[in-house]
Amino acid sequence: MNTDRIQKKIEEMKKKKDARKKDFWFPKPGNNEIRVLPHWSGDMEADFYYETSYHKNLGPSNDKSLVCPIAEGLEECPVCNTVKELYRTKDAEDKVFAKSIRAQTRIYWNIVDLKEKDKGVQVWMTGGDILEQVLEFCANSKYGDVTDPIKGRNITLIFTEAKNTKSGYNEYAVQPDPDRTSVDSPEWLEQLSDLKSFVKLTPIEEMEAILWGKEIVQKGYDKSVRQGVEFVQKEVVQKEVVQKEVVQKEVVQKEESQEKPPDKQPDKPCKGKYSPEDYECTPEKCLQSKECEELRKVGKAAKTVESAVVPQEARQAKTEVADPSKESKINSLLQKIRDQQVKK
Repeated sequence: MNTDRIQKKIEEMKKKKDARKKDFWFPKPGNNEIRVLPHWSGDMEADFYYETSYHKNLGPSNDKSLVCPIAEGLEECPVCNTVKELYRTKDAEDKVFAKSIRAQTRIYWNIVDLKEKDKGVQVWMTGGDILEQVLEFCANSKYGDVTDPIKGRNITLIFTEAKNTKSGYNEYAVQPDPDRTSVDSPEWLEQLSDLKSFVKLTPIEEMEAILWGKEIVQKGYDKSVRQGVEFVQKEVVQKEVVQKEVVQKEVVQKEESQEKPPDKQPDKPCKGKYSPEDYECTPEKCLQSKECEELRKVGKAAKTVESAVVPQEARQAKTEVADPSKESKINSLLQKIRDQQVKK
């Protein structure tokens, strides 16, 4: 046995493990200056982020978070199935539980905190709202691709903690720098993480066990867990049957009394905040959803305009005069990264 070869393999495995444990970046309250970097393959046409979905609040202590298999291209997800079943029961408690565990978007980014450059490239996890803001700027010809390492832009991320917002949730506002600049350090391109490597799928049976607060027995699946799942699913079906019978009875009574059915109304008082991901915020569930959506768009546009206002004495936006040697080095590194991807 070649001990040198074994030792080399151990060192390689440690490096990969350390890479997966790379520091995650968290914004500080107030203004954060960051640089969003391009795709880790060096392909400037590829998405600079990685998008997936997670189910949160799972397990006995509601502290488990699992990747949604459907978001990763699979056809089945036990949590998504359970969410659908819970919504069909029309039970208020079931609906609350369903909302707490339904799939939520998660985005991974490669970024550099410009106030802590010594930490190099870090990985940032966010919801989809921040990505939407960044993509809107990228799609605007006045700004262009903010991730371009030669002629992109630094970004100011304004983070307001939930305790200081009217909504009661953390809020983020994105504002690209008016000047186009190249990355401060071309070497950052060699520190890019394969963002997909941070997404780990859990076996379906283990997901079911976690969902119902059970434990996996050795390598197999505890039969009692399966029985528990089937029992709960049976209860859900029974609730649905009872609910249908109640609805049918109400319909018959209305027909007999020839009363005109009332207009559909929200199950709960309207909060005045449209959300396309909210089960109740749809034209089928609430007559006010379209109005809320329009209000949301108007408010968002106003917020964007407000955040874009700069003092009159502020200097005009300009494009950095690129350093030929620096630009050449960046292009060389991008090509090197692309060549390495081809070899893989």
